[in-house]
Amino acid sequence: MATALSKKYLPDFVFDRHMTLSEAIRSSLRRGRGAEQEAAAQLAPLLCVCLGACDEAEEVAASLSTTLLQVAADASANPHARAKCCWSLAVLAFLTELEPSEALASERLLADVFSGSYLKGDGHTPNITADTAALHAAALSGWTLLATVDGCQNLDAVGQDHLIDMLGSGHLDVRVAAGEALAVMHEIKPLEAPEQVCELLAALATDSSRFRAKKERKAQRSSFREILAYIEEGRAPELKIRFGQECLELGTWALRKHYEAFCQVLGSGLNLHLAQNDLLRQVFRLGDPINAATPTHKVTKLERVSSTLLSQHLNEQISTLF
Repeated sequence: MATALSKKYLPDFVFDRHMTLSEAIRSSLRRGRGAEQEAAAQLAPLLCVCLGACDEAEEVAASLSTTLLQVAADASANPHARAKCCWSLAVLAFLTELEPSEALASERLLADVFSGSYLKGDGHTPNITADTAALHAAALSGWTLLATVDGCQNLDAVGQDHLIDMLGSGHLDVRVAAGEALAVMHEIKPLEAPEQVCELLAALATDSSRFRAKKERKAQRSSFREILAYIEEGRAPELKIRFGQECLELGTWALRKHYEAFCQVLGSGLNLHLAQNDLLRQVFRLGDPINAATPTHKVTKLERVSSTLLSQHLNEQISTLF
């Protein structure tokens, strides 16, 4: 279902069934385990994206956030499911205007989760599994996404020193998430003692340690070269995303985090939603959809039949959830 909803923009179809879909997601999060919870958590922000900028999306987000929060905080739950719930929780808070208390609860939960990668009391890096590291990285990435919206209040709750400590993690995903968080922090307000931070970033950007896999070294150097260039020289990453007749320019770390969030929600269907989805066009200030203003072709019989078959298929999937 997630694949179908990401590859087709069907706001009316989703609106008519949003209560049913929301309840199915909530049920899978509460009663499911592992992979089922992961799939439900993936579908939660996708449902809100498909609903667009409307009151119903706000209601769905508020309702599902409570359940996502419970799973993300459950230390006995599958770490992959918890990681997906942490990420979904952050995306829902980013997409919609949750009550201040709900947004604060999400931020605190995310910070509490990734605090497991802080240095221990004796100053040593904690020894954690790859699954736990993925959980911490997802929570930190989600927290960073919210920092692009909440600004200094969010940053002060964690602090620069903890993020610097996490650069020494034994896991690449945690190191990169910490580096990106520092870049976003620097974009919001200048880092303290940036020269010392740059020394650490430079070491990671040129790391040739043989105990790391070649692929890991390459990914690390690529990521930290961009982060170092921004903090040291002020050169923000510049990305141009072409879709149809349009081009989306990403010239800040905040916009890059926003784009990456939608990439995770929509996957290969992102370009279609950039062209048609009012919510994405609002977030990235793309204006009205071009096709809506100037239709370029008449809908063919094949396209109508394809749309009908897709609706039937989705209805069948929904019916199996209950």
